[in-house]
Amino acid sequence: MRDVSGSSLRFVASCWLLLNSAPSRLSALLCLTNAEEGGDSGWSSSISVHNEILRRAPHLAPVLAGPWYFDRKTEVPVGKKPFFEIPVFNYHKGYLSVNYSDNYYLLSQRHSEVPKLTAEHHEAMRMFNELASGPELSLRMVLQPGDVQLLSNHTCLHYRGAFRDSPAHTRHLLRLWLSPSHDRPLPECYSEIMAGSVVPGQRGGIIIQGVAPNIPEEAEQ
Repeated sequence: MRDVSGSSLRFVASCWLLLNSAPSRLSALLCLTNAEEGGDSGWSSSISVHNEILRRAPHLAPVLAGPWYFDRKTEVPVGKKPFFEIPVFNYHKGYLSVNYSDNYYLLSQRHSEVPKLTAEHHEAMRMFNELASGPELSLRMVLQPGDVQLLSNHTCLHYRGAFRDSPAHTRHLLRLWLSPSHDRPLPECYSEIMAGSVVPGQRGGIIIQGVAPNIPEEAEQ
């Protein structure tokens, strides 16, 4: 990872990243080397956050299950708009799948076609962030070289703290998004982040024209 101040790219900065979910069924991280300082990882149960919101503020549940607009940042597939609609709480065929990343919702507001976030949207984000980052529903640790993190993105959120590299210690993690051939059913809105298909075994990732897959052997500076 490298620090790109002001960038709209995904996960390239060394600053603190809020709890969020990735656009795949499973997300894996392999730690190769650590930073000079910081870079702790955190996790939270998005299902537990859902249940606590139902208990503490049930009026926000319909808001989170309604329309939310996700900014694509620089990752816009051919023929697509730079944003798309996907709820936070997705109830489908007996499953609850949670998709959340508040900075994407806030960034989508730059597009004139996207409806403005209401006071209830902001209240929902504040409560979601408070619950997800609180000590009752989250845990944190620093991944050590050789450690592997494997999370279900439909039921978990992940976080990464700020870090500082040095010439002797550069943070280098390899990330892998996985979509198993036998997976839970998902509503059609998930096709926007799964290469156009929600059919198990045919779900893909974010495909950008002219961008080739790349697994760097050395950490980017």
